[in-house]
Amino acid sequence: DFGRKCLLARRLVERGVRFIQIYSGGNHNDANWDAHGDLEKNHNYHAGNTDQPIAGLLKDLEQRGLLDEVMVIAMGEFGRTPTMGTQGSPDGRNHWPQVMSMTLAGGGFRHGQVIGASDRDGGEPAERPVTPGDLAATVYHHFGVPLDATFTDLKSRPRSIVENGAPLKELI
Repeated sequence: DFGRKCLLARRLVERGVRFIQIYSGGNHNDANWDAHGDLEKNHNYHAGNTDQPIAGLLKDLEQRGLLDEVMVIAMGEFGRTPTMGTQGSPDGRNHWPQVMSMTLAGGGFRHGQVIGASDRDGGEPAERPVTPGDLAATVYHHFGVPLDATFTDLKSRPRSIVENGAPLKELI
């Protein structure tokens, strides 16, 4: 199923669609990435269903000369606690916003590098922390959106589209 979604994404890119989101996993309380127990089984299942399709998508885009134009981000919305045994499960791990991992590919960026690192236990950033604002600024930079752009919030106040962030200089 996820492989078909990646193929559809590539076809949409070929037809000029500028933003595509592909979701991997089931619904809440279904077979999804947000498991708080039996992590090895859950991770092996989902990684097994996503790794090759993502690699195939990148290869397809590269073969068609589209990879430099298309930025691919593979990520979740948070990391996991550095210790096991949460959520009432011996191997459970809860949500952990302090540290997470993601992969960026394409976009005309300089790749083949790791940016940032966590401490030994994966609990806190140890070097080169990257903030949500940095990721947002990098995405906006890719799309050519001015980083000083604003929007009007629900109380009619101007808000910056990027707060406390700058494009990742290592990529640009």
